[in-house]
Amino acid sequence: MARGYPDFFGYSVFPFWGVHQIQGMLWGVVGAGLNQDIFLLSLKGVVRGGSFTLELPDDPSNIGITLTIDGSVFGAFFLDTLLRYNFLSRDTSIFYLLHYDPDAQKYTIVLTPDISFGTEYRVNVLNAGAANVDVFGSVIYSWIT
Repeated sequence: MARGYPDFFGYSVFPFWGVHQIQGMLWGVVGAGLNQDIFLLSLKGVVRGGSFTLELPDDPSNIGITLTIDGSVFGAFFLDTLLRYNFLSRDTSIFYLLHYDPDAQKYTIVLTPDISFGTEYRVNVLNAGAANVDVFGSVIYSWIT
């Protein structure tokens, strides 16, 4: 019997999974006119949290972000939409703006923690502008075996 939880049925309610927590770093460039994955997990697990920063050369209305979990789109916004509708906290969207500096053209987006997925977790950036966008950040996830 597991300690701390009553064993009413003679077996543990919680399955015994092998869980490995990993921090994934992302860094790269999304070229002009490209739609590119910046983070992709093809396994079963839970995203514990993470953030990434976009350094833009021009207008934020040219940059779109899409979060796809198990083949379903859970969020697809342009950066100016996140600003316009005040997606600035965990309660407003599955990802939100933590920090933005319109003068330096830096935008930090946070992924909502504790989102589980069965087969795939994908963060995609669409760059509809005419110049490259620098992307860097990290994601902490637990891989369930």
